[in-house]
Amino acid sequence: MQLTWLRMFALFAALASGAIARAGELEEAQDEMRKAKLNMDKHDYEAAIGHYLVARSLAPESSGPYLGLGLAHAALGHCTEAIPVLQEYLRRKTDSPHPSAQATLSACQGKPAARGWGRVAVRSEPSGAEVRIDDEDEDTRGRTPFDLPLPPGPHKIIVAKPGYRDEIRQVTVLMGQVVATSVTLQPNLPTLQGLPKGNLSVKIGPVGALVTVNGMRVPSERRGYEAEVPAGVYQVVVEKPGYETVTKDVWVRIGQTASENITLVSNGPREARRKAGVALGVILAAGVAATVIAVGVVYGTPAPPAQFGTVQNP
Repeated sequence: MQLTWLRMFALFAALASGAIARAGELEEAQDEMRKAKLNMDKHDYEAAIGHYLVARSLAPESSGPYLGLGLAHAALGHCTEAIPVLQEYLRRKTDSPHPSAQATLSACQGKPAARGWGRVAVRSEPSGAEVRIDDEDEDTRGRTPFDLPLPPGPHKIIVAKPGYRDEIRQVTVLMGQVVATSVTLQPNLPTLQGLPKGNLSVKIGPVGALVTVNGMRVPSERRGYEAEVPAGVYQVVVEKPGYETVTKDVWVRIGQTASENITLVSNGPREARRKAGVALGVILAAGVAATVIAVGVVYGTPAPPAQFGTVQNP
């Protein structure tokens, strides 16, 4: 009887120690998943793959590392490695799998998305912006220009690029249709922290143009520019080839929006007037010269002396 109790105690101790070790492994796996997520956000996909592999070894029954591995391999263009792990993820995660898994798998396999889905095409200026769908904390799906399948219904498109403000668009995807959304990213002006702010708003017409704010060029031609900036005076320069350059000093006050509407004027009429003025000057100058000659003839300007050669008799 005593031996039996000793065996039971040993078995209980082994199970307890195994449970403690298992809890520690799960905690380590979660830590590896967090590190992988940070690397995905920095687009260091190879480092992310390393962390996902460690997490998978620590928690082999979990489906999360398989999804991360598939998305990271696909982001690197390694569809051969991405397909099997995404398929394994979908096999394990039968209850509400992440939409990116099937979409990425379909893209890697070159097959159309699930029957009844639609597509969303995301473009940005400048291009190369990160695209996230529905969840701002999810892994990046890809970079603009970007096209991916989505299930029908409302979706939130998050477009982000370092140095620019995030843009969010709400779209409704319809079965079998393509929804296109285009985003012009607004750069973050360098600001000093802690200063009271206002808003600078510039609207341009009738065409888009290049905008420079306090010497900083805003990328690409645009019809407007808006930004939250510290209160103060901002020099706004709007220029476009073929149009007169406009320079404005705009005062931004605390908590208020300073709006400036700028209408560009073609310099074609001005150039035409300049050429007309030159032509008129030439005509007037020619007229003055002709008048001087005529006055000389009427009022006895001496004729030039005649020149005669020597006459020789034959």
